[in-house]
Amino acid sequence: MQLHIAVRKEGDVVRLKAMDGFSDAEVARMLRSNGIEIILGPMEGGRSRICIRAPRSLSLKVERLRRCQSTESYLYPDKT
Repeated sequence: MQLHIAVRKEGDVVRLKAMDGFSDAEVARMLRSNGIEIILGPMEGGRSRICIRAPRSLSLKVERLRRCQSTESYLYPDKT
């Protein structure tokens, strides 16, 4: 398993993507057989430690997105 550990702020988005060279069938097979574990630590000062464990052969690319419009309504619901 490969391990990615980072600290993320509330509202940050982490995107997991398969690296080039993997077919959809290969990714689906690895997800079904091994899965991906995402462990979130407690929030402290608006930040949380995140740990992502995935099969080494999956070669994941972890991207950090500061703002993602698709999650804004979920994170900051309209209070009217």
